[in-house]
Amino acid sequence: MPKFTVLISILLVLNHQVLACSCGTKDKVKEAIEQAEYVFYGKVIDTSFVRGNHWFETISSDSSEFPQDEMAFESEFLKTTFVIIHSFKGKSTLDTISIYTDESERSCGVAFQPGEIYVVYGESREYIEERNNHSWHPLKEPEEMGSIWTHLCTRTTKAVKTELAQIEESITPAK
Repeated sequence: MPKFTVLISILLVLNHQVLACSCGTKDKVKEAIEQAEYVFYGKVIDTSFVRGNHWFETISSDSSEFPQDEMAFESEFLKTTFVIIHSFKGKSTLDTISIYTDESERSCGVAFQPGEIYVVYGESREYIEERNNHSWHPLKEPEEMGSIWTHLCTRTTKAVKTELAQIEESITPAK
């Protein structure tokens, strides 16, 4: 029995390391704004978890197959609704916006908290597909269409004052 317990413990540690988020260095503000489709700051008014799927890329150079069902695994995503205080980039015409992220920081999700203010860098699902050149269908219809995503590897942050100063500096023309 002790050998079994040790084996399970090792597997849990290895599994945790495999699922850990690893970003490298974050882009400078100017590059982050250029790469993002949406940049705004706003206040979180609601959070909820929604079910979806993660897909593994299985498309090879000699195949046009869509990823196989067995290559998907069910997951939860955090859906966060913001009241937009100010938008720097993006085409949202509403005063609120919903942003999706992975369920936990371990999988690079942002742990948005109700009542807190954040600067958010986000991209639509379609924009992510185009930039990465592969299909990605994380949510069920119709919620998936037009969904906007962020993650820990973007400059999305709760350090609003510092980030806003850097954004202003990067979008204001030099004299």
